[in-house]
Amino acid sequence: MYVGGKVIFLFDANSFVSVTGVGYCAVFIAFYVSFYYNVIIGWSIFYFGSSFAATLPWTGCSNDWNTEFCTENCTAVAGNFDSDPVTGLPCNETRSPAKEYFK
Repeated sequence: MYVGGKVIFLFDANSFVSVTGVGYCAVFIAFYVSFYYNVIIGWSIFYFGSSFAATLPWTGCSNDWNTEFCTENCTAVAGNFDSDPVTGLPCNETRSPAKEYFK
């Protein structure tokens, strides 16, 4: 490195006048990327831990977060939207348990 110190002082006003804010921008970008990265790692650990449950939380419609549109076995074949046998809703208005869990 040119300075052997901090990134902010690498591009100070005395050495490079036209790139004075590059050091501050590099610190800001590094902070932003590390925050984004930590959020992704946090969600990964959460879903990885959830996958060790005896019954996976995204396999059924009997959870607290499920809505009345949740169904486990509604199949629409070639545009024919039959109704779900449990809820009576048309298949194009229902959602799977996995879609409701991950939203």
